[in-house]
Amino acid sequence: MPIKKNKRILITSLFLISILASCSHQPTQVAWSSRDITPEERQMMSTYPSASEREPADWVDRCVSGVRNFFNPKANGVDAVVLKPLPELTQLNPQVKQFPNGKKYTEYQANINVMNKYPDYDEYLEQTAEIIFEPVEPFGHITLRIGKKLHSFNFIQSTSINNFSPRMKNSSNPEMSGSMGYIFHIGKDKIEAMAQEIEMFYKVSASNNVPPFDAYSPLLKIHEVDGTFGKTLKFQSESPKYGNENNITGKIVEENGNFFLDSEKGIKVPVIKKGKEYFTQSYSCSSSAGHVMEKYFGITLSYDGAAKSIKESLDNGNINENISPIGIMKYYEEQ
Repeated sequence: MPIKKNKRILITSLFLISILASCSHQPTQVAWSSRDITPEERQMMSTYPSASEREPADWVDRCVSGVRNFFNPKANGVDAVVLKPLPELTQLNPQVKQFPNGKKYTEYQANINVMNKYPDYDEYLEQTAEIIFEPVEPFGHITLRIGKKLHSFNFIQSTSINNFSPRMKNSSNPEMSGSMGYIFHIGKDKIEAMAQEIEMFYKVSASNNVPPFDAYSPLLKIHEVDGTFGKTLKFQSESPKYGNENNITGKIVEENGNFFLDSEKGIKVPVIKKGKEYFTQSYSCSSSAGHVMEKYFGITLSYDGAAKSIKESLDNGNINENISPIGIMKYYEEQ
């Protein structure tokens, strides 16, 4: 009897593990999904020249630029599209304000009771995307709302895709604000057209480690190692903490002289070859949001390497970029 009982327990345990593994793209509460804003970034945000005046410092910078610009964005910017006017959301205390760059935006005060019963708010969601900063210790956390779906890179092979539900979150840290959302007008048709591709970006990161998460968003080296079942690909990271050195389910392919890391699940990411070494871009919670906004909607977000830095940039109208948020939603109550 004890042997049979132990066997049943083992089978049940393996079954549960397989279920958990298959749901790995579901939310995982991980505080370290980004890094801290650096003093250099703070200084650069106040004095940095325009993008047209900048030159890459070395081959790593050139690789990063090459990966980011390899594909032309699938949209040429929302300014080129005639968009349906957004509802005014009069019950959320809208106030017209102005960024330092002179562009105007509307500030809203979130009210969960109103939002959950407000048809105008549903329409507002359907037409917009939103970079949401949450005061998660120690460095903050970024999620990306696209229409009515909420997306996030949380950790290595851990991403989230959920139905969006607004939530209030004050900060207990005097150096971090409460939750804030930075809103961009995209258009319902464009959001619906891109929804499936964006979902695959997050799901395949969790299942195949392509594209990879890394808290510091560096270029990751791809190298081959001997495994139990033959050779396999792994990442090599120089990040000081929570770098991605997991196995890769995929292969490097060459197409028309260009290299890609192919997950064979519908997601291929650019690879940079330097000598005999291969590298690909990794993403944190914040840089993944920036990548998705640029690739699928043609909106570049500056300083997206850390949650605090992207927030500070967006607080100032998206520093050095042409497109600013059209609204800011305060998901916290003033103290």
